[in-house]
Amino acid sequence: MPKILWKDLFVEIRHSLGRFFSIVCIVALGVAFFAGIKASAPDMKYSADQYFDKYDTQDIQVFSTLGLRKSDIEAIKKIDGVEQVQPLYSFDALTRIGASEQVFKVFSLPKKSELNKVRLVEGRMPTKEDECLIEAPNVMNELFDGYKIGDTIHLYSGDSTPISDTLKYDSYKIVGTCYSTRYLSYEKGVSSIGSGSVNSFVFIPEEDFKPDYYTEIDVSVKGAKKINTYSQQYFDQVVPVVKKIEAIAGKQIDAQIAKEQKNLDDAKKEANQKIADGQKQLDEAKTQYEEGMQKLAQSENELASAKAKLDSGWNEYNQNIAQLNTGLPQLNAGIAQIEEQEAKLPGLQNQLNDLKAQQESLISQKKDLEAKILQIDQALATKQSLLDQQAALLQQQAALKTLYPNL
Repeated sequence: MPKILWKDLFVEIRHSLGRFFSIVCIVALGVAFFAGIKASAPDMKYSADQYFDKYDTQDIQVFSTLGLRKSDIEAIKKIDGVEQVQPLYSFDALTRIGASEQVFKVFSLPKKSELNKVRLVEGRMPTKEDECLIEAPNVMNELFDGYKIGDTIHLYSGDSTPISDTLKYDSYKIVGTCYSTRYLSYEKGVSSIGSGSVNSFVFIPEEDFKPDYYTEIDVSVKGAKKINTYSQQYFDQVVPVVKKIEAIAGKQIDAQIAKEQKNLDDAKKEANQKIADGQKQLDEAKTQYEEGMQKLAQSENELASAKAKLDSGWNEYNQNIAQLNTGLPQLNAGIAQIEEQEAKLPGLQNQLNDLKAQQESLISQKKDLEAKILQIDQALATKQSLLDQQAALLQQQAALKTLYPNL
């Protein structure tokens, strides 16, 4: 470079020294800003990757409109490259904070979480079925004066399906606050209920969920944790496993449809059998009904006959009542006589006692007379014997006079 050019350059700088330093500062600031941006992006990615690894964030999330069952979990576990599988339940629910209605994403909290571990900020983890964790305070939920530890959160579905079909309880006590690696910003997705956007989230013990299917499955890939999440090498490690999962999706769906179809056929068969049994019972009931109608007609005839007899009986009863009313004065007179005779009864009793005493005396006299009569009869018998002896002697005497006249 010629000396004259350097000389002109320094002369120019000396005559506009302020502008020169301004340009130098602007260039230095731009270079520093550019260098910071270039250096911060890898640092931020590295920090995020460390955060994901610390809380075992999933590499793949599997969703299905049919729901995910144990057979799907087992099928994913068998895929080469899969390290861990964790199913969970999730759904959107509404809650009211003051006058504001907010949408909460409800997640199941496994007893032993292997993936997507929550970061406990304050309080403790739930130990009972009716306890929960909510999102730790941030600018958004503090804006709405959100829930605090110790509060009770009330949930409802926001549609025609009651929340009791999904959860064991509709109210939960807040025992802690947390952050989740599922959400790295204030935006938490859209919802089909409420305002249309999710405001916050809540973790509830897994055993409180009633559905027999899961809503998503979190999957970790072997070797992916050692690789930076934002590197191409990470995607090279994860994408093949994603494709394998997608490859078995159709088979799993067909198997699930076949299973549901079999359940439907079995239910239809059972329903048809119940219909047949019901028809049989209906026919039997119809026969019984007809027999019952015949018996009813017979009973009606018997009832009519019994009614006629009853009417006749009532007529007879009325006649007897009339006769009773007619004979009532006589009955009263008879009762009066009986009462009068009852009044005389003590005197008659005394007379009766006297008569009994006389009777006993007469009986005694009778016995004495009978004894005397017996003696008289005996005396008469003795007299007759003597008379017979006398007659015999007289006959002997007469015979002797005949034989001996001279005597």
